[in-house]
Amino acid sequence: TEVSARVLCAGGVTKNDVVQICFDYSLFGGGLGFHYGAELVGASVIPGSNLDPTRQVVIARDYRTTALIATPGFAIRLAAVVREKGLGPADIHLKRGLFTGEPFSERTRKQIEDELNIKATDNYGLSEIAWPGVAGECEKKKGLHIFEDQFIPEIIDPRTKEVLPLGEEGELVLTTITKETFPLIRYRTGDITALDASPCGCGRTLIRMKKVAGRTDEMVTINGVSFFPSQIEHIFSQIWGVEPRSCLEINRRGNQDIVNILVKVSEKIFFDEMKKLQDLKSKVEREIYQDLGISVKVKLVEPDSFSRETKGKRVIDKRESS
Repeated sequence: TEVSARVLCAGGVTKNDVVQICFDYSLFGGGLGFHYGAELVGASVIPGSNLDPTRQVVIARDYRTTALIATPGFAIRLAAVVREKGLGPADIHLKRGLFTGEPFSERTRKQIEDELNIKATDNYGLSEIAWPGVAGECEKKKGLHIFEDQFIPEIIDPRTKEVLPLGEEGELVLTTITKETFPLIRYRTGDITALDASPCGCGRTLIRMKKVAGRTDEMVTINGVSFFPSQIEHIFSQIWGVEPRSCLEINRRGNQDIVNILVKVSEKIFFDEMKKLQDLKSKVEREIYQDLGISVKVKLVEPDSFSRETKGKRVIDKRESS
């Protein structure tokens, strides 16, 4: 409860806020964790739980919600409902949003902030350790403050398991200090990030972690170059303005790894905007080569074909069968 309250305070929540929590109140700790944290801060709490976005908008408008707690994906759906109802951000009185449960890019953050007219902060937790409450982003948005009186953070090389110097990217390892029921020592989270000990403009002296860049179990190595699918998605978001559904398809030809990126696009785009998409496709291929040093081919795929070919997977590695 105390660390949840810290997360809320870092995101700007005070006793004067009305906090609407759009997480399920079940064994998942997000709903109840934020609920008790908000009560400790002294804020009013609306347990929106897992109601659909339309009902959440009605509640936010009627009860003049000022702080939204949800996944970033849910916030985007909420913004779409606000538009559909002909409402503006002022009609629902939101000032800030604290998001967790899934990674989101800076472009997605800006989209949420622009469409809902709020400040959006990122937060980090794990069900195995604490959710929410491992780390929270302050309003300066320069990384997530790890609560070092509760957890000892380290960054290791996921392959060699050696501890890496401060600032280098690797796998986050956490040791719990105060947990009594289920303490963990050097728990490997599987999340890729880096630590930053430089001063933060908010005045907090806690070490910060950068936004999670990917998962160790998603790491892909192509012709000796290791990267994460999230890095590809980031390049798409920078160029296309959105993060499309995509899948890496990897084959081997001789001694060379061949990478195709399947991208789901609507039938309407296929007929109406194909020339524009072809130009963007070429630009993405160039950017990926410049940023990651790998050659790829982007393939635009219709929704039905995409589902059939990818079967819901993010990476399809066919090298062992080649």
